[in-house]
Amino acid sequence: MSDNVPVELAVDTEGLIGRRITREFDDLGFFSGTVQFAHAMGAQVVYRIVYEDGDEEDLEFEQVQECLVDDNSATMVMNQSSLPPAPMVVDTAVSPPGSQLPLHVIFKERIDELLLDFEADMIADRTTNQYDGSNAPPPKVAAAGDGMSLPASALQQLCKETSKLKHSKQVSSVDVPTMERLMVVLRQQMESAVSINLYKVEDEEDVRGEISVVTAGLDAAYVALMVLTSDSIGKRLVSDDVIDAAIQLVSHHLADHIKMAFNGQQPQHTSSKRLLRPVTGTFSRMCDLLECLGALVGMVDLQDSFVLRLSPLAMTILQLEELPREKPRLWPLQRAAINLLQAVFVWHEPHRKLLLDDIFGLLLKLPTTKRQLRTFKLAEPTRVQVASALIMLLMQSLVQVPPMPSEEDSSEAAGAGLAGASAMSRFFAARFIARCQKKEDDGQEFRRLLVNLVDDLVSALPFAEWPAAELLLHAFCKALITDLPKMAQHAVFMALDILTKVATAVAALQREEHDNPISMPCNVPQAAAPPPKAGERFFACGCEVEGECVAALDCDRCHRWFHAACAGIASLDQAPSHWYCGDCVILQQLERQKQVLAHQREQSGEGMLRLRAAVEATSAGNGGTRANGQQEAGSLSQYDAMRQLLLNALSKKAGDPWARQARQVHVAQWAAEELKAKHSDLAEHFLQQWEPPAATVVNGSLGWTEAVLNAEPQARLARHLLVHRELCSAKGLQFLLQHTMAMLSASASGVRCRVVKGLSGVVGADPALMGLEMVRHAMEERFHDESISVREAAVNMVGQYVLQGGPDGVDLLETYHRALMERLVDVGVSVRKSVVRTLRGCLSTYPCHKRRSEICSALVERSSIVKEEDTIRDIIRDTFQDLWFSEPAPKDEALSQGEQQQHVEACALQMMEVAAEVKSRDWLVVLIRGLIFGPAEGDKGRADSFKHREVAMGMCHKLVAALVEFLLRLDEGTPLNCKLDTSAQQLLATITLLHVFSSAYPQLLVPHVDTLYPYLKGENGLTFVDESQLCLGVSDVIKQVVPLLPRPDLQSLQQVVADLKRLAYRFGSAVVQSSIECLACIVGQVTHDPSPIMDLLEKCYSYLFKYHRAAKGVDPKFLQRALIITGHVCRFHSLKPSASLDLELQQEEEGGSSQAADGLLQSQATDQLPPQLPQDGALRVVYNILRLFASKGALFYRDAPTAIAAEVQAKALQALSSLLVGSPRLMLLAQKHGLVGGALDQSKGHTARALAQALCSWRHVLVAEEERVESGAARETMEAAGISVAQRVRGDQDSESSVVGGVLQLHVPAVRRLLYHENVEGLVDPLETVPHLVALQSDPAAPVRSEAMRQIMVEDEKRRDVVQMRVMDGMFLAYAWTAAAPVVLLPADDPISDAHGPSSVFSAIYSTCIQQAFGARNVFLRHVTSLFEERSRDKVKVLMQTARDRLHQHASTPALQTATAAGAGPSVRQRRQSLLTKQREGGPGIDEPLQLRLLWFLAMMLAHLPYDKEEEPLLVIYHINKIVSLYGSEIALALRRQMGALGLPLPSNDSDDDDVADMTDGSEGASGTGAAALKCSSAAAMCMLLQLKHHLKQTHHLSDARCQAFAPSETTAKGEHTLSRQGQHAAMGLQTPPLLPPGWQPTPEAVVSQFEQLRRLLREDPADFAVSSTAPGSTAAKRAKKEPGTSAKSGAKRARASDGKSKKKKAAKKRRSAAKVVVSDESGDDYLGEDDME
Repeated sequence: MSDNVPVELAVDTEGLIGRRITREFDDLGFFSGTVQFAHAMGAQVVYRIVYEDGDEEDLEFEQVQECLVDDNSATMVMNQSSLPPAPMVVDTAVSPPGSQLPLHVIFKERIDELLLDFEADMIADRTTNQYDGSNAPPPKVAAAGDGMSLPASALQQLCKETSKLKHSKQVSSVDVPTMERLMVVLRQQMESAVSINLYKVEDEEDVRGEISVVTAGLDAAYVALMVLTSDSIGKRLVSDDVIDAAIQLVSHHLADHIKMAFNGQQPQHTSSKRLLRPVTGTFSRMCDLLECLGALVGMVDLQDSFVLRLSPLAMTILQLEELPREKPRLWPLQRAAINLLQAVFVWHEPHRKLLLDDIFGLLLKLPTTKRQLRTFKLAEPTRVQVASALIMLLMQSLVQVPPMPSEEDSSEAAGAGLAGASAMSRFFAARFIARCQKKEDDGQEFRRLLVNLVDDLVSALPFAEWPAAELLLHAFCKALITDLPKMAQHAVFMALDILTKVATAVAALQREEHDNPISMPCNVPQAAAPPPKAGERFFACGCEVEGECVAALDCDRCHRWFHAACAGIASLDQAPSHWYCGDCVILQQLERQKQVLAHQREQSGEGMLRLRAAVEATSAGNGGTRANGQQEAGSLSQYDAMRQLLLNALSKKAGDPWARQARQVHVAQWAAEELKAKHSDLAEHFLQQWEPPAATVVNGSLGWTEAVLNAEPQARLARHLLVHRELCSAKGLQFLLQHTMAMLSASASGVRCRVVKGLSGVVGADPALMGLEMVRHAMEERFHDESISVREAAVNMVGQYVLQGGPDGVDLLETYHRALMERLVDVGVSVRKSVVRTLRGCLSTYPCHKRRSEICSALVERSSIVKEEDTIRDIIRDTFQDLWFSEPAPKDEALSQGEQQQHVEACALQMMEVAAEVKSRDWLVVLIRGLIFGPAEGDKGRADSFKHREVAMGMCHKLVAALVEFLLRLDEGTPLNCKLDTSAQQLLATITLLHVFSSAYPQLLVPHVDTLYPYLKGENGLTFVDESQLCLGVSDVIKQVVPLLPRPDLQSLQQVVADLKRLAYRFGSAVVQSSIECLACIVGQVTHDPSPIMDLLEKCYSYLFKYHRAAKGVDPKFLQRALIITGHVCRFHSLKPSASLDLELQQEEEGGSSQAADGLLQSQATDQLPPQLPQDGALRVVYNILRLFASKGALFYRDAPTAIAAEVQAKALQALSSLLVGSPRLMLLAQKHGLVGGALDQSKGHTARALAQALCSWRHVLVAEEERVESGAARETMEAAGISVAQRVRGDQDSESSVVGGVLQLHVPAVRRLLYHENVEGLVDPLETVPHLVALQSDPAAPVRSEAMRQIMVEDEKRRDVVQMRVMDGMFLAYAWTAAAPVVLLPADDPISDAHGPSSVFSAIYSTCIQQAFGARNVFLRHVTSLFEERSRDKVKVLMQTARDRLHQHASTPALQTATAAGAGPSVRQRRQSLLTKQREGGPGIDEPLQLRLLWFLAMMLAHLPYDKEEEPLLVIYHINKIVSLYGSEIALALRRQMGALGLPLPSNDSDDDDVADMTDGSEGASGTGAAALKCSSAAAMCMLLQLKHHLKQTHHLSDARCQAFAPSETTAKGEHTLSRQGQHAAMGLQTPPLLPPGWQPTPEAVVSQFEQLRRLLREDPADFAVSSTAPGSTAAKRAKKEPGTSAKSGAKRARASDGKSKKKKAAKKRRSAAKVVVSDESGDDYLGEDDME
């Protein structure tokens, strides 16, 4: 059998198991303990003693007999209020050895003898101290009482004898008078001890005497309490005076001695060291007294005054702190105090709530230092607060034995066992949370205490000995979830922290159970497997320890290997001869249970037979854990067998009262579960084991209830059972997550951020939770949260899980890749930094991920932004440095040569992929230069970056070698294993990356440049574009590397020169420039033979000379190529100027002339171009011919077509700029000949192409000169010319750069004039694009909406006020764009759609640009609502016409033409004002109806905006009420008049007198179908408003009283209320009206139907507003406030009455208002007239 299975216990023939002992240790005092079990050591039986401080030792029988002080009746757990205390085992020894008399007779004789001696001593003492003939005692004796005291030795002997008598249950046999006399003496002894205070005694000798008196008093109290707690004691002996004296003595000793010794409150003249040892010596007797008091509470009906004194007494003990640098001594005393509190809690139900309230005071007084905070040891190294342990033990003590199950009352009896504990747990949780919600300092303190308590409960959760932890956590979670919606923000933070802590603990348990489940190894191999080798993962313990040097154990049954440390074995020397793993031990125990049940077949009955059969199936491998509680009645699954095993393990510890309580809690829980599942047989089976059974032997083996496990399998078993409990199950975790994530909809960003951070901890415990749909959806929403902190927390949470590795991390990275890429451009710096760190971790964790190149490209683009934060750019730089230019860090040993090469090739392939995708590679060049040369001047490089130069240089050489090897593989036809699909792409990417390395450090390519020569032939099998790119890269590389060759191969270079010349004739301008530059470099620095490049120049010059007079037979493309080649040759190859040219340039620089110079210059006239390029003066000749083509002076332009002429002129200007870059002094001649200004002059008829090229050419000259100066080339030129520093200081500086800048500075006005050229594109006011971007929110494509919203946010950050003014223009433009089928709601799957219901297409704009600004938001809502009024018809028409103009203008031209300030046509402002003027001049236009579809579009928008504050929908409702109250009934009445005028039948049920009077009065209002159309559309608009109002009230749960009490003038931004958004909201069911054609007239049926609908809605409109048609502050307004509850109809009547009295005055005012209507050209704020202002 395994050594882990406990041996059979020896039979206790003496009845000592469970007995209490007290033993004295030298220098430590007395310690109490319990006899746990007996076991054999050879032929002798020894007893295991477990002391209260946790120490253990083995004693022989005689030693135990000497130390016995009490039976375990004083320590029994009295937690069954309905049952008497359990009977105790009676010792067979009824008298001491050698005595024939009963114990009670001996005890009585002993007491009589003590009392006689005591009385005799008392009489003698009185006689000795009597001096005056009286019987009065001396003063000292009188102060002590009556002078009666027993010797200390006699009291100690009396304690032992009383304990034996109580154990034998013979106390009641002693006659009552004797016991009464003893009680009187004991009470007096206790009273004497109470009068002593050790800390007030100064003399050392007196201290010793007083200590003996205190000790004697404690012994006397112990004897008295043992008598009072004995069985069948007479009521005459139960004296309140004795109980009071005992309680008073314990309280006095605790407060005046123990507390002062441990809290440092002793007086100055006393020494804490002197009294510490005597005080701690009384701890054993104090523990006995506290336990006796606990037993007394359960056996005697104490007065409330006594009970109220016991609770503070025990609480004081729990407040004591251990002394620093001293051995812990308080543990036994605190344990006894907890037992006393348990007794009070169990037996006095009225005091339970008071006791729980006292715990709050205890929590406030407990120590807060880290060392003293958690001193209660659950299991090493887990410790909790003493108060936390007390709370759990109090709840566990309330467990009661449930009634045995029956068919009638099984449902009621299911929860009876834990009813009291559950009720008190809920009460305690509710009271604690209520205290935490206070805003005062106490509330903050209690919140801290609650967090500490929850931490302790979470720590105790995995231990089977503390089941109350799960019960309390369940109560706290339910209470917090219930109160969460009503809590203030400070309390919400606490609640979220607690809920996420609990969820994290549950998730960790679930994950641990998933990773390390209990398995049943049924297939047993015959031989042991060899131990795992280094690096192999064959250890069954599932830990991360690896390597051959780790000690490992082989299970003797399943032969699986385990780490010795995981099995609790320090070394193999301590390993047992036979060792079995935990799974095999569990399986062995199941087999043993099978045998036991087989033996009990005949005695168990039908129910037990079913259990036996189930166990047989379980042990055979057919049993499994029950799923969702589904099980046939009477059967036993593996889950039930595991519960029995855990019960057996707890039964082993049943000698401990706390373990007994824990065991009973488990039994009650399991019985309740089985009763709910209708499994009465199993419930009865567990209830039969309510009390721990005695050891039984069945056929030489332990019984069913005696199969036990060791520590490691027991812990796994407890965890397995715990994760099936309600709180710790998968459903419980999901319940916690659901209610926690519900707070993500809170308005406060701090709350949302706290939720995300809490979820991050939960996900960290179990990363698999990220796969849940609700978690994924919540994270996607938080990625678009309006708060930066929330978005940052969401990114950190996703990154935390992604970086954990594994296949789940890969899938999650794929899921959140798009969201992370979007957050890379977030406006929050912290968000971007978190994303960059996450992506950096992804590249390190998943180096071969399919999106690695995309991630790298995104990081590169982010780093290339100049305004990006330096810290983010540093992170990106370090990322690529670690990724590509650092050697791999070996884990176990150095990498082999092949592995290092694989790493280098992988880095090279990844760099190729990134270089192929990004547009610019300058960032990589800068990165490599920084790694090789260190940080540049001004860079924030780290000092340690210099240490990595050698490593970076080595990696660069290896990378270049790998790239060259890739070229050879591609030439052989072997494709590379990378993301690039085709060989052409791979070849081009390889050359591109080599170009990057050569640009950063050309020396890297020196050994490999010969390999690149063949690629210049342009015969690589690529497309024309790819071939040109490849040749461009190769030529650039050769240009940079060839000058560095130590011994160049001239023969190879000759072939290179020929290939470069062919490239100049074959490919485009970029290749031409690169090839000629490379050619010039070779001939100028290597071969020193200019003939190849001069031949090229002469051929081009000859061609230009041939066709500069005529265009006949010319090839325009070759002519342009000749111009470009000529310009580049003159730029890169130095042509020595002739003497005449030097003289002319000198003359221009000095500003004068001479006759000799004039004669020399006349010989160089431009109209006399030589047919061949001369050797001397070639520069001037080239300049002359290029000037002819650039200024259109050549005869070629006379016959050339316009398009060809424009292109040739552009190329000539480009060539001329290249010439000027190579010879900057020629800019003086260009200025003299009017070439610079003429190219920019619009009056000379230049085409737009020529003007644009002129600007580009002169800019190119300026940029080249700037680069020349910054690169140091200008300085080198001056030094080569011999210009000293002194001359430079005097002004003789670089004349060439000053010439270029000075000449072009003269033509700045001409450049400015070109800004307003009619063909200049891109000059659009950014704010003019806002309406179009707003309109794109109705686009069906989500990427389009997202990009448009991003650009709106960019403009909103710069000009928020202006953007807000243009939002309404964008809404009208969106309607004009989709008028046939308006788009008003976002798709349900849109990322920014509302999770609570449909969302408007303008939701993002409203929440981002409008909602946060209080004033702008109110103005926007008021303006949109006012458009439904009939008087806003003209306004709407103007806005619609403007939108159509914008739409037509945008669609008719390729670019917006709104910025043509030079007279390109009327602007939008001008057209709007013109239209408004025409409308005013044309009259009111009463025949035109309202645009109902547009109003429907606006109503749907208002209905589905993402309102955040309650005041937002209330404001809309307020303005609707205002419009309806003023115009609702008036429109209905006007429509009724039209019905009468049209001869339509009037409704029979309408008999309003006012209406009839108004109907007969035809002087007001028009008649006919035109007016009917207007009134009918106005009635439809009014119906839309009423339906919108009803929808808003129903959706946002707004009552009539709330709407009525709302007043906009009294609302402030700080006083707004957060809108509760619960449940799903439905879309507003508003039918889409048809498009009304011009001249539309309603049918009679339509008029009647519209009238009936309006009248019905007006009558149904509730009284939810107060009407005031007068100015604020007037008498009428004050009168209106007194009558707030008015309906729409009555309010409209009063409004009409008021209007009828002043019709003429109002009509005049209306006309004046119409003349004063102001319509803004850009803003929506001024769309309303003066009458609309409140």
